[in-house]
Amino acid sequence: MTKPDKEHDEADRPDLAVGGNVSGQVGMGDNVIQIGSISGGQVVFNPPGSTPSPGGEAPTGPALPQELYTRLRTALLACGPFADDQAVAALFIQEGLSQWRYDIPEADSAGERVERVIAWLWPKETGGENGLVHFLRVLAGRYEPPAGCRQQLENIANELAQT
Repeated sequence: MTKPDKEHDEADRPDLAVGGNVSGQVGMGDNVIQIGSISGGQVVFNPPGSTPSPGGEAPTGPALPQELYTRLRTALLACGPFADDQAVAALFIQEGLSQWRYDIPEADSAGERVERVIAWLWPKETGGENGLVHFLRVLAGRYEPPAGCRQQLENIANELAQT
């Protein structure tokens, strides 16, 4: 993915605001995920090969409840290594994530990086487990119990596994 000439922070990107009405694509190379919408209480991603509904209404693909998406985004910003692309890439040497280490989406800000990783991993699967759920479990494992981040990430991973 080519980075834009002008660097943007989250405040400059209203199209990435949680709760906004967004549609578009996130990804790199052939690994593009169509974002169907972020509105109406759900975040909907259209996996590669799926077709969004005409006019953006009722897009197809797995959906994350808005409240869960917001908690996930907040937890990843607080607990994850999203300061730069290299910090995120360092997690992808671990089992269950390494098959994607060369396809990690890049971004110009931590908020954008979190949103792209969520969108990118949500439709993936590894070892019979959702890619995003597995990523959260790997990230939670970096913290010693009873660390707040560990528990928070594990709780969200468990909720996502039920979605």
